[in-house]
Amino acid sequence: MLSTSGNVWSDDISALLTADVEPSGQGWPYLPIKSRWRVAELLGALDRHGLFGKPLKRASAASVEVERQLITAGAALMLGAPSTITDLLERVQSRIGPTSRARLVGEAFPGLLPMLRKRLDRHGREWLMSHLTSFVQASLEVDAPVVWRSRATASASGAKAVGVSLGMRPERVGSLAVTLGVSPVGRVTPSGRRMIVVAPSTVERLRASRADALSMTAAADRFGLSPPRMEVLAQAGHIARLGAGVSAASVAALVARVADRAEPFGEADAPTLTVTQAMRLLVPTSRTGELIDALLVGAVAVAATSTRPAGFRDLFVGRDAARAVLGCPRKPEGLLSIPDAAVALGLKQQVTYHLIQRGLLPSTLRRIGRRVARFVRAADVEVFKKNFRPLASLATGAGVGSRRAVAWAEAAGLELITGPSVDCSRQYFVRVSVNRLPVRSRSNNPTRSLD
Repeated sequence: MLSTSGNVWSDDISALLTADVEPSGQGWPYLPIKSRWRVAELLGALDRHGLFGKPLKRASAASVEVERQLITAGAALMLGAPSTITDLLERVQSRIGPTSRARLVGEAFPGLLPMLRKRLDRHGREWLMSHLTSFVQASLEVDAPVVWRSRATASASGAKAVGVSLGMRPERVGSLAVTLGVSPVGRVTPSGRRMIVVAPSTVERLRASRADALSMTAAADRFGLSPPRMEVLAQAGHIARLGAGVSAASVAALVARVADRAEPFGEADAPTLTVTQAMRLLVPTSRTGELIDALLVGAVAVAATSTRPAGFRDLFVGRDAARAVLGCPRKPEGLLSIPDAAVALGLKQQVTYHLIQRGLLPSTLRRIGRRVARFVRAADVEVFKKNFRPLASLATGAGVGSRRAVAWAEAAGLELITGPSVDCSRQYFVRVSVNRLPVRSRSNNPTRSLD
């Protein structure tokens, strides 16, 4: 032990003052002996008197015994774990003012920085400032963080720097943090600006959220459901919202959950639709969640093109099964859709639509499920087949080539009905009846055009 004027110094002081100086060290051993003494004196004064009332001045007016006690306390803090300095800073910081906002270092530790500049040399000041910086960095994770006014660490935790690192506008940092359940605290500058503080853990959550976030339109393109349907699923809790968009991981997880129910379809399940098609053709937007629920519980059989489908375009359901679960009305008996009518007539859909537009093939509008569609009565298809024949088929039956078909029909006095031009070729029909009509002259039977 060291002794001075009969006073015995503690083992901590002896260890602190007799240890060799390590210039390349990171802790207190790299401090010169004089710096160690001054740092220990300052820490002891803070430990005993706190920051208020000029602790060093009060300590200097005390006896040598009190001075020894201060140095002993400071030496114990320096020789202890780094957390001992952190605990000291936690105890001595000011509790004055609101604790629900960020505070500057000068507000949390009034007078400390001038004290370090005045009482410590460069070595001691750098060592104690490193502990203060660690304390400030750790405080960013608590409700009332302590921040520097203009240091690099303060800029790194601000909205501007966080926005740059995340590739987004600084104004959006706070709103995106709120969507994650984090309310960033801040402070108001003397000029009235609000400076928010974002903790490092929150920055990492924002980064992960940013990578996972998709706009409604992007999610629709990737997974095969329209933006309004994505909105309905988010409101129902099937997928997670991220700001104005959705979480791509949550949508992918929903697709995987549906795919877990996938089984091979049998012949009885045909015809099939993709889930995307079933939604568009059968399901109103407001009932999107009902079909998803039915798929998740197995009420509607589902098949997948692979074990890991990328979206709802790769999942298939039976049309009739989906209709039954959703209570969708079936197509009325005796009615044919336009594609079905085209098949029945042996024509292309374009020609069939043209005949409907010109009134030669009657049609009707009916509401089926969520949409209004145009249908043709099967009886009207049979009437059309009896009254009209394609000129090409009649000419072929008579051994006439397609190039001479029109001239042949006109010479035979047949009534020609001009149809649409398909594949650069005009379509013609001939009006016929059950009984063969006598051949009429061309002047008495002019060609009628539907164009």
